[in-house]
Amino acid sequence: MKNDKQKGIMMHAYKGEIPEDSLVHWKADLDNTYCVAPHNEVHVDNFGDYGFCCQYRKGLFGNIKDIKAKDFFWNKDSGEVRANTKQKVWPDGCGRCQKSENKSGWSHRFGSQHEWNDPENPKHHEGIHKFSIDFSNACNLRCTMCSPKRSTGWYKDINMLMDNMPITEVDRAVAGTRMEQKQYVVPARVVDENLEVFLGCKLIECSGGEPFFQPEFWHMVDKLIEHNYQGDLKIVTNLTLLDEEKTEKLKKLNTRLVVSLDAIGDVYEYIRPAVGTIGKYKGELIQQRILDCSKIFHVGLSYTPQLLNMYNIKPYIEWLWEHEHYGKSKLNDLTGFNAALVAPIYLCLQVHPDIEYRLWLASWIEEKCFSRWNDPKDHILRGVVHLLKKPYTAEDKDNWKFFCKTTELLDKHRKTSILKYIPQLEKYWISPE
Repeated sequence: MKNDKQKGIMMHAYKGEIPEDSLVHWKADLDNTYCVAPHNEVHVDNFGDYGFCCQYRKGLFGNIKDIKAKDFFWNKDSGEVRANTKQKVWPDGCGRCQKSENKSGWSHRFGSQHEWNDPENPKHHEGIHKFSIDFSNACNLRCTMCSPKRSTGWYKDINMLMDNMPITEVDRAVAGTRMEQKQYVVPARVVDENLEVFLGCKLIECSGGEPFFQPEFWHMVDKLIEHNYQGDLKIVTNLTLLDEEKTEKLKKLNTRLVVSLDAIGDVYEYIRPAVGTIGKYKGELIQQRILDCSKIFHVGLSYTPQLLNMYNIKPYIEWLWEHEHYGKSKLNDLTGFNAALVAPIYLCLQVHPDIEYRLWLASWIEEKCFSRWNDPKDHILRGVVHLLKKPYTAEDKDNWKFFCKTTELLDKHRKTSILKYIPQLEKYWISPE
């Protein structure tokens, strides 16, 4: 049962009349567990399960196919999560951020803080201001650090690994190995059933899979256009499928694109390979599309620092600086990076055995990058520096050996070679016995 205060909030939730004492004044910090997401956001993954953000563990609060979004957000259990964030108690579903902060000193909740508590909007009422939904895991890419949970393109790869590794090692290599290998879809009807909430949000965010690959996503876009949606539509996309017709449709909304990149230049096609053909999408092609789209939309970038792109981080940052102000976009800001990858652990930065370059890169970031921001303690790259400086352990060495083994299997299956794209690794390579 909801108490009178919760009922009062619900009554006015879509009229902008939320009581003053429900305003969010808190700020995420390493010394607390506060996160703005449970107070402002609903997230639905491609299974339909509810959470508060893309990192929150799903399966704890029901499914959008059965429960409407506003009933999930205002139920007693969701209220307890919000209370925990203000009481230095990690909610049960927040383990990923907790783990990330323990390893790198940074997590997704700090990014959410920047997104919502910006100088122009320092206060936010509790309520569903952001609706994040991943309609499907259908995708035309099979990115090396991804998994079947996020890409149908991974199914053949995961089956190959299962034929060549013990299941415990497959689980170590890729998340989602025990799930049934089929496409998971949130039906388009959930948009119609929750249309009031969608239209009342300041921000709708869609990821995947690849949204442009999914008819359910385009059903939502059509509904938003039909009802003259005035909020922002944020799309996390690999940008490989955006054509003129889709562009014209998206121009009818306040569209923001966040392009998943993870590498520039030749390394891009290795880290983010197309289904079927390595090299179908070149890094230079995607970089130019980013610049072209920046003339039409606000464009941000999603680049996850990891073992695979360690030698690419500096060139990427310099490319950002070169295009710092381009079209409608400001590419050189916090949207340019995600928190450093922390799982699967064998792909993390600290596993890389090139200690000399790791320390050099950490120093370069501190000297050249932090000086460009007013408060480097709040910059997402601090987690990267932390991982680069970590002492090399026996566990890291074992994970490097596992990386070599897994990569050789995937490369043989995909008819490619990591050493072609990252020749610096040959010095440290350990071939399986």
